[in-house]
Amino acid sequence: MGPVSATSGHRVPDLGPARLAGRELGSDIDIAGQLRPYEQHRWRPGDTPHPTLQLDDVSGIPFLVDIAGVEEYQHRGRLRAADHDVYVTVTPEASGYEPYCRDTLHMGAPRPLGGGPDRPAYRRGARLHRRETRARAWSKSREVRAA
Repeated sequence: MGPVSATSGHRVPDLGPARLAGRELGSDIDIAGQLRPYEQHRWRPGDTPHPTLQLDDVSGIPFLVDIAGVEEYQHRGRLRAADHDVYVTVTPEASGYEPYCRDTLHMGAPRPLGGGPDRPAYRRGARLHRRETRARAWSKSREVRAA
């Protein structure tokens, strides 16, 4: 019997064969070589000393419009967010999700922002980024004037 998940009756799947198939496919199509020109644009945790805005906005993908629950995909941004980061969703989180991520998985304490169905996440995120950028610039200008 394989490993059992925290949910009664669920088993953790053996991902070994899938990982092997993924490595073989990556090798066959030289994915590392194809991605090399974009390496400088790759995001990694710790790349910036400033908070990172995490959002998964699929609202512009036409064939996803009729998929029930697709808006919940935006909660994946929480999985990449760390302390002091911000993640944006259009739906409220499931009860217990944040304490589970923060306390059980020790994933930090990012700040959630809800865009709402009438306020797309990317617009809310852009507005937040402009506001925080202005706040940092204002703070820096005060430091320079005081020196």
